[in-house]
Amino acid sequence: MAFQLEMLLPKGLKRLRLPSTAGRSPVHFTTSSTHRSMSLDAYLTYLQQKGFLDRQ
Repeated sequence: MAFQLEMLLPKGLKRLRLPSTAGRSPVHFTTSSTHRSMSLDAYLTYLQQKGFLDRQ
């Protein structure tokens, strides 16, 4: 099960156009956004809190 997750996560991040290296490259937003950038972990947590992602 964990192996499948390791294979699916990079594909999912690529589909969402998010960086797969959480520590090195932050997620950048448009200039009209309230935040210029956010770490990948923080962004995924935000999406989970808003109900866009489910933790399985």
